[in-house]
Amino acid sequence: MSGSNWSDLRVRMLSGLALFVVAAIAVWAQPVGLWVLLWVLFLTAHWELSHMFGANKDRQFWIMGLSALVGLIIIVCPSLVLPPFMFAFLVLCIPLILGFISIENNHGLYLAYGAFAVLGVTGLWHVFEVYGLEAILVLIGIVILSDVAGYFVGRQLGGPKFWPAISPKKTWSGTIAGWVAAGILGLIIAIATGYWAIVPAAVILAFGAQMGDIAESAVKRILGVKDSSDLIPGHGGVLDRFDGLFGAAVTALIIMVFV
Repeated sequence: MSGSNWSDLRVRMLSGLALFVVAAIAVWAQPVGLWVLLWVLFLTAHWELSHMFGANKDRQFWIMGLSALVGLIIIVCPSLVLPPFMFAFLVLCIPLILGFISIENNHGLYLAYGAFAVLGVTGLWHVFEVYGLEAILVLIGIVILSDVAGYFVGRQLGGPKFWPAISPKKTWSGTIAGWVAAGILGLIIAIATGYWAIVPAAVILAFGAQMGDIAESAVKRILGVKDSSDLIPGHGGVLDRFDGLFGAAVTALIIMVFV
C-alpha cells in the first residue's frame, strides 16, 4: 500500500481516530453531548460556508454569533405549533439570511448548499429525537463503512470515474463497494432484529451520503477552493468530512417524512 494513492492514509487515520474519540464522548454524555456536538457542527459548517463564499471576517463573526444564538433557541425554546424538525429547520435558516446578504456572488448556490447543510443537521437531530441513539449509530455506521469501502476499493482497483467533471478521484468501483458495505451492515442488523427493510434503506442512505459528498465537491469546484477549511488534517474542514453524513441525514429525513 505504498505510493501516492496512499500518501494521506496515516494522517486521515489519525484524524479519524480523534473524531471517533470526540463522537464517543458525545455518545457517552448523551443527550447533552449529542446536542453540543450537533451545535458545534452547525456553527462550524456556517463559518466554513461563509468563508468559502467570500464573506469578510467581521461578517463571519456575526454569522457565527447568530448561529450560536439560534442553536440555543432550538434547545431552550422548542416550538409549540410546528413539528420539532420543521421548527428546527426554520430557525437554523436564520443565519443563512445574514450570510446571503453578506456575500457578493453566487447567492443562489450559497442558499442551496446552505439549506442542504441545515437540513443535514436537522435530519440528525430528528433521527435522534424519533428513533434514539441506536438509529444515529446505525446512520453513522452506514456512512463510515461506505466511505471506508469506497476509499480502499476505489484506490486499489481504480477503473472508470463515477463523475469525473465534479469529483475526479471517485470511481465506480469505490461507489459500488460503498453500497455493498452498507448493504452488508443492513443485513447484519436485519438478521439481529428481524427488520428487513433496513437492508435496502442502508443502501439508499449510503447513496445519499455519496451524493452529499458529490454536492460539496461541486460547490468547491464552482468556487475554486480545494477544502472548506483546514480544521481536520487529512480531511479538510467539517463540511469536507461530514458532507456524507449530512447527505445521509437528509435522505433519512426525506424517508421519515414522505415514506
